[in-house]
Amino acid sequence: MSGLRDLDDKIVPRVAEALDRVARLFPKAPEPTGPLPVILRLRRVDDRWTAAGPLALLRDVPQLGALLIGALLLTNGITWRVRHDPARPPGQAAESPAPGEETIPDDGTLGPDLGERVSDYVKTTQTRLRTAMPGSPDGTVVAVVSFAGYRTPEQVAEAVGTLQVHRILYRVPLPLPEGPIKEAAVQDVVADTKREFRRLAAERDAEAKELRKVAATIENDPAQKAEDLRNAAIADREVKLLRGPCACIYGVVVRARLRLLTDALNLTAIRAIDVSNVDAKVEDFTFTALLPEDKRVVTGGNRGA
Repeated sequence: MSGLRDLDDKIVPRVAEALDRVARLFPKAPEPTGPLPVILRLRRVDDRWTAAGPLALLRDVPQLGALLIGALLLTNGITWRVRHDPARPPGQAAESPAPGEETIPDDGTLGPDLGERVSDYVKTTQTRLRTAMPGSPDGTVVAVVSFAGYRTPEQVAEAVGTLQVHRILYRVPLPLPEGPIKEAAVQDVVADTKREFRRLAAERDAEAKELRKVAATIENDPAQKAEDLRNAAIADREVKLLRGPCACIYGVVVRARLRLLTDALNLTAIRAIDVSNVDAKVEDFTFTALLPEDKRVVTGGNRGA
């Protein structure tokens, strides 16, 4: 109680004098001048409100009031820190994920799932990209870009523009059976892709020659001989395409800013762009892309769906 009294003795008279000066500005003051009446009224209010209940406890134990004030200041400081975290983009709530982040899978793969409906996949990737971009337009992500058709290296370079291509997804688009799906790392999308095509052409050429060599030794199994010769002919066709202007690329992996990828959605050559979380690395993922021949369901090259 002595603490409150001391506080009264220091502060209340000054407050009363200030109030009294204000009161003098009015022509008819309802109360006599001087600090004493105001002091007496304030003391009566003090006694009435601190006579019982929590305020009486604060009056008798002033240390408790100091403790409560300290707790309020601490809570306010923590709240301010959470709301003004410099590591979080402005306007983003602490408990909320980054825009679009809640829809991005984190299973180490990027691209469509086998058996997924193509229309659903395309719509999901568009929504994901357009949702993520406003919150972090200059955020850098990894993305799988699926083309509307098979493309030559030069056509890919023209379609992606300044986007840095890190990997290509390709196959030789023959009539059934198609060539196997391949993937290769690149830096210069044109030069490195052509080098990859020449490597595969040499490999397939050697396989064709070996098949013919084996077929020439078969005498008692005409079915096996015909099969080997058929596979050798398919390899020859792959070699011819790979050594020519091969339109074999159906997808690429890029790492780029979200705003640039959003602009690329408007290109007719691009069918889908599937993005990762911001600041992801290419080496963190395995990749798939939509094959141009997949119209209804993602087959992964297994034609029949």
